[in-house]
Parts: sequence; structure tokens; C-alpha cells
Amino acid sequence: MLGACRSRSVAKNVERTTGEPTAANGPAHPFDQRRRDAGREHVGLFRAVARAVATFLLGGLTTAEILAVAIGAVAVMALLWATDTVEPERLISGAGFRAAWILLVLAILRPLTWIPYLLPFLAFRKLFDAAMPGRRELLRNILAHLVAVGLLAGVMWLIVATIQGAGTSILSGLAFATGSGSFETLGTFRGDWTGGRIAFLVGAVVLVRLFLPRLGRDLDLSHEPVLCFARDLQGMFDRYLVLLVGVAAFGIGLIAYLIGRS
Repeated sequence: MLGACRSRSVAKNVERTTGEPTAANGPAHPFDQRRRDAGREHVGLFRAVARAVATFLLGGLTTAEILAVAIGAVAVMALLWATDTVEPERLISGAGFRAAWILLVLAILRPLTWIPYLLPFLAFRKLFDAAMPGRRELLRNILAHLVAVGLLAGVMWLIVATIQGAGTSILSGLAFATGSGSFETLGTFRGDWTGGRIAFLVGAVVLVRLFLPRLGRDLDLSHEPVLCFARDLQGMFDRYLVLLVGVAAFGIGLIAYLIGRS
């Protein structure tokens, strides 16, 4: 009898501290079980959404998605030109159109624009792999990124500090690429850095990945192919997206051609 009392006392303590029912207290109430299951589902859904958001922010748009955006933009430009909605010279020299063209060209060439960051990152990653073989891979990647960013920031500061007018030229080029200033003020005008223009530049860096390579959740370089489609659901989505945009662009181009002939 004393042993049974002790067993029930221990079971109550376990249930009080963990919240889980025990065999000594009988089966769990169906309502409590459903509540625990719903809590687990909510936690699982939150984690899945957080992983998806982190993957998108670290990886940005894929090459296929960039290609789809470029095809759609060219088709829209052709339609605007054929319908005389926008003057032809403004399709190139207009502030917004100029920024769009520069962004598209850099996005298509972006594997080449990653080189200034890739070289120091890979070098420091090798260094930390050799110096810290027992540490976690995530830690080694974080250290390599921090040192690479610090090195590039130091080089940029050295250029600005030693070359007269370099800071103005850099800001002027960024402003020109984001739709501020003109050809006449290129190199002398620092730009009008409004909140929208800063957000545009941040979006270009984070989502389009103009200067930073695509990363995985472990902050290592993404293992997805750069120029080909992935083999998972992302690759299937990209294939359908490129096909859909291609068909739509062909239709828009045909309409623009017929309008131009009429």
C-alpha cells in the first residue's frame, strides 16, 4: 500500500511539472489532448513560416525568377513604345525607366557582381575551417561573413579617404542608378536620398542579390544551381513561372506589333 501511494505521488508530481498525463492518473481528457495537438500544430506552422521567410531573405530571387521579371519588363516596355503611351526617349532616359534598366542588367549579370564578395568570403571560410575544425559550421560561416564585410568596408573607406572626390562619385553613381540626378550631374551630384530610394536600394541588395551571393539557412553559399532550375518544388515553380511569363510576353509583343502596323 505504501508503494502504491508513493507511485501515485510521483505520478502527480510528474504531471504537475511536465503537464503530461501518466498511467497512474488515467488517460488524458480528450479536450486537453486536442488543445495540446492544436498548440503543436501552431508551433509547427510558425516554424515553417519562419523557415520560409528566412530562406527567401537569405536567398532572394532565383535566376529563373529574375529572367521572368526581365522578360515581362521588356514586353511592357515594348507595349508602351508601340502605343505611344510614353515617349521613346523617356523609356531609356526617364528616371524610373533608367533605374529599372540598370537593375535588370545588373540582375542578369549578378553572378559576376558577386565576385568581389565571394573571393574574400571563400578565403576566410577556408581559414576558419582550418583554424576551428571542431566548431559548428554556422559559427565559421558567420565569422567569415563578418571578416569579409569588414575587409570590404575597410577597402571602401581607404578609397574614399585617399582619393579626392571618390565618395561623391560613388554616391552619385548610386543615385544615378536609383533614378536620381541626370547624365549632366553624374559624378558631381550626391543624390536625393529619400526613404523610397533607400528602400529600393535595400530591396535590390536583399531580394535581387546584386552584390551578395545567395545563402542557405546555415549562412553558407546556397547549393541550388545558379543558371539551372532546382529539382524541388522551387524548380517546378520557376519552370511554370518562366513559361507563363513567356507566353504572356509573346502575347503582349504580338499586340504591340499589331498596334505598330496599324
